[in-house]
Amino acid sequence: AFTDAPALATDDPQATLLTQVQGVIAEYEKAKIAERYRRGKLFRARAGEITTWKTAYGYRRIPRSATTGPAHWEIYEPEAVVVRRIFSDRAAGTTVREICRRLNADRVPSPTGKATWGTSTLLRLLRNEAYVGRVYYNRTESVPDRRPTRPNRQVPRNRDEWIPIDCPRIVSDELFQAAARVATDNSKWSPRRAVPGQWLLKGLVKC
Repeated sequence: AFTDAPALATDDPQATLLTQVQGVIAEYEKAKIAERYRRGKLFRARAGEITTWKTAYGYRRIPRSATTGPAHWEIYEPEAVVVRRIFSDRAAGTTVREICRRLNADRVPSPTGKATWGTSTLLRLLRNEAYVGRVYYNRTESVPDRRPTRPNRQVPRNRDEWIPIDCPRIVSDELFQAAARVATDNSKWSPRRAVPGQWLLKGLVKC
């Protein structure tokens, strides 16, 4: 029934060449648009505008408008209270698991809206410099991925390439550093770091 059908366009060398040329031009235009978009975001970030749509827990993103100016973050107090509580508990020496247990017992929703907090979520929150007024753009770059299912992947850039953007602080520098110091001390004195056959407090305890 299909023997009298006309030849497909792909059988014509000229049509095949035209299709390939159109594909190359489309890819070129796509790359140009992506590069212009990237340069535009870099320009806005260097001017102090928050260009990312993802917002840290404790903040709300205010889009750019004629009345509010460039896009920026504002503190969302119901969540900011939880952030201050987490940093205060951590600075006081409370473990991450215990903080999670307390938040779950008080039925505080997690940043994703779930009923339970995870330790990984809490650790990311405690390392986020946005809470002391510093948001960074240009932290990663896209590179080709060797895996066939993913064409690209994100890798970290050097810190000197990051673009700092100011935002309202929720906790003080002292509280942020105190919480980080507890994490460092816990890691330093963990028994898992002890060399077999050596005491953890060797050279530190004197009679």
